[in-house]
Amino acid sequence: MTAKAKTDTKKTAKSTTSADFSAFGAEQIKENFEKAFGSFGDVNEFGKDNFDAIVASANAAGKTIEALNTETAAFAQESYEKSSEATKAAFAAKSVQELVEIQSEYTKEAFETYMTQVNKLMDLVSEATADVTAPLNARVNAVVEKVQGA
Repeated sequence: MTAKAKTDTKKTAKSTTSADFSAFGAEQIKENFEKAFGSFGDVNEFGKDNFDAIVASANAAGKTIEALNTETAAFAQESYEKSSEATKAAFAAKSVQELVEIQSEYTKEAFETYMTQVNKLMDLVSEATADVTAPLNARVNAVVEKVQGA
């Protein structure tokens, strides 16, 4: 081989190696760029889903508060009416014995009504807990699945 041929071969080998290296580098940059922005899209979608879960949870909590307020207002109105009736009956009593009986009956009914109301409110809160936490639990499960899948 002549000196010129050897030099041409070396130049060709160097340029091929440089071209291969450049192509490999460009390909790696492209892949990493796609991964990064693909992940960014996943993160963006994940954040949106989290926000939607928070909104759903807040809506469920709002509905529960509304139901609790309605139930409490109805109970207060009913209690006021029963208390007024018992007061009128107590003032109309003909004897101390009758007054004690009216008061005892009213106290017994008020306690039973109160306990029934407490149970209703506890049931509402129990149901609400499930409704409020369901969207958030779903997002936690999504995170666990994502982490386990990684």
